[in-house]
Amino acid sequence: EPPTTAKVILQSTKGPIEIELWAKETPITSRNFIQNCISQKFNGCKFNKIIKDFIIQIDEPLKEESAFFKDEFHSRLRFNRRGILGSSNRNKPNSNNDQFFITLRETSELNNKFTVFGKVVGDTIYNVLKIADGELNGEEPLYPAVITKCEVIIKYFDDLDSEDSKKRKTNETITTKNKKKAKKIKVKLNYEDVEEEGNLDESVNLKMKSAHELLNDERLVVNKEVEDSKIIEDKENKEKAKVI
Repeated sequence: EPPTTAKVILQSTKGPIEIELWAKETPITSRNFIQNCISQKFNGCKFNKIIKDFIIQIDEPLKEESAFFKDEFHSRLRFNRRGILGSSNRNKPNSNNDQFFITLRETSELNNKFTVFGKVVGDTIYNVLKIADGELNGEEPLYPAVITKCEVIIKYFDDLDSEDSKKRKTNETITTKNKKKAKKIKVKLNYEDVEEEGNLDESVNLKMKSAHELLNDERLVVNKEVEDSKIIEDKENKEKAKVI
């Protein structure tokens, strides 16, 4: 079988369960499983179905029909021993959902009917057997083991993240953009006054009076009487200068 490429640890009331995933060979199934672990979606889920010497399965509710994903059968991934992780479905093609099961023995009858995407590793297989050994009422355990926490050790898919982390990154991006915004100055020029005011994202506005407007400005018109008296005074001064 191919090497595994992702790893998670499910903490349960019966002890941890270490799971390695064939994420490269089953990208859709593994991605969905890892995202659920990152989002802690399995927290509180019970192993509510136990078939002795066959499988244990969690009670994660089924998704809507439109949310189901396709099968990912692989010739080198088989239900050939205990501790194999399989994706639950509705006993029809391409109806996989969030539920998963773990085998308690070799179950070749499940090959090409359910997607194999992971395996339990190390001594944590004994915690799986503890879950399977509980007292049952038919296929339902009287005291089911519960998943309390999920830890993603190797997620393989770099773009996967928790919702809190996504929100935090979005807020950091917005803050950075705001800091980079330059404060522009809006200046208005008028004959009567000059106004300067700070404003963001507005271009400079220059307003000046035309030459015609300036010539017609009453404040620029010289008083004619004053002008005539100055001319007479200048002539008298010149005459006096000649006499001297």
